[in-house]
Amino acid sequence: MKHKKINGQFVPRRPDMLRSPAFRALSLTGHRILACIESEYCRHGGKDNGKLPVTHQNFQRFGIHHNAIGPGLRETQALGFIEITQHGLAGNADHRRPNLFRLTYLDAPTDEWRKVAKEEAEAIANKARANKPTGYPRLRRKRTNSQYRKTRKPIPETSIGKPPFPIPETGSEEPETPIPETSSTI
Repeated sequence: MKHKKINGQFVPRRPDMLRSPAFRALSLTGHRILACIESEYCRHGGKDNGKLPVTHQNFQRFGIHHNAIGPGLRETQALGFIEITQHGLAGNADHRRPNLFRLTYLDAPTDEWRKVAKEEAEAIANKARANKPTGYPRLRRKRTNSQYRKTRKPIPETSIGKPPFPIPETGSEEPETPIPETSSTI
């Protein structure tokens, strides 16, 4: 039997990994994150696993929505497919650096994905996608007009049931001040 030759770089995925509960629990975003990191692995010539730099912008160019990157990274890490070896920093050019990744199933594999049991895979993935990292300030959502309460104070009424001053009809005039009644005896 003659072996087929693959031209160019490739990333091997073992059948036992493809059949694992952890791999089947991955969301579409999780699969895209794996593919993006694998393409970076190929760009490095199949070397430097553990030092693969992938930025937020790289993930976006790969077709992952910016709001899905964080949950997808947490999911793939929780299921044991990737490890973040160095956390990146956002900021200006002098201070920013990308996350560095390691694919756990390549180059001296540790295969953390094997530890995920069939019954737990979906729960682990859902929990990882839902969890937000701690240590970040919680941003307040902007309220819409319908969410504001109307806090207008009612106009005080006198014993007769009318306001103590006349209300102008157009709103452009100022209300007249009431003249106090005095008893005059002449």
